[in-house]
Amino acid sequence: MDKKMLKRLFADGFLLSATVEPLPMEEGRFRLVLKKPQGGEEEVTLARTEKVKIYQSFTAAVRDARDIGFKKVTVQMD
Repeated sequence: MDKKMLKRLFADGFLLSATVEPLPMEEGRFRLVLKKPQGGEEEVTLARTEKVKIYQSFTAAVRDARDIGFKKVTVQMD
């Protein structure tokens, strides 16, 4: 889901938490996973596409989480 729509979902209370996770087999690449209250997850996609956004840095993923509205981000260290 694109960032604009995720901002709306967050404002309406449909997103609970944000986690930055490293991508397996892709060193230095990350994804941002957003948990929903009813279960399930959302990921940030590139604008007007269904392609999941892959972050080149941890900082960029955290920046998007903050832009969506999150004040706290969890980091998975697998």
